[in-house]
Amino acid sequence: MIENKPEKLYNERMEFRVFFLREKDAPDIKSVPGNACRARPGTETTEALIMYAIGSDHAGYDMRMLIKDYLEKLGEEVLDMGTFDRERSNYPEIAESVASLVAAGKADAAVLICGTGIGMSIAANKVKGVRAACVSDPFSARMSKEHNDANVLCFGARVVGSEVAKMIVREWHDAEFLGGRHRMRLDMIEDIEGRN
Repeated sequence: MIENKPEKLYNERMEFRVFFLREKDAPDIKSVPGNACRARPGTETTEALIMYAIGSDHAGYDMRMLIKDYLEKLGEEVLDMGTFDRERSNYPEIAESVASLVAAGKADAAVLICGTGIGMSIAANKVKGVRAACVSDPFSARMSKEHNDANVLCFGARVVGSEVAKMIVREWHDAEFLGGRHRMRLDMIEDIEGRN
C-alpha cells in the first residue's frame, strides 16, 4: 500500500477535503491551525478552494514549517500536506499529492521542499498540467512565474538558507505571468505533454 497518497473527498458543504491513507496523517482542513478554505475570488462556485498547498519530505520538514508560516504572514491560506514528522519519507508521494491539488484546481499554487528541490520538481512535473520549477535564487523564482507560469515552486532546504528561501517565495508569490510570447512557448510545452 502506498502511504501519503491522498484521496479526494467532499463533505456536505462541497468543501474540498484531503485525507491520507495513514490515519495519523489525516488532517481535517478545518481543524488544523492555519489551514482554511475560501472560494476563488470572482467565481460563483460554492466549492471552496485552497489557495496554497505545501509539502516536504523529512529533509525539508523544518524549512516547510518556516515557509508555511511566512505564506500565512503574507495573508495566504495554506494546506500543509506533510510530511508530519522528521522520519524518513518518500518525496515522490508528497510531490504527487501536492501537485495533484494544483492540477485539479484545488490549489492555485504550491511549494515543495526536499533536500535539493530536484526530486520534488521531477516528481511534480509528472502530473499533467503542473509546471514545477526548481530554483535556488530569487531571480530564477520570479522568472519561473513571469516567463514559465510555474504553478509549483521547488527548492532545497540543504541548498538555501531560511532568509534566501523567504526571498525566493516572496519573489515567486509577487510575480505574475507575462503572457505574450511566453504564452506561445507554454502552448508548445503543452503540445509536447499531450503527445507523450
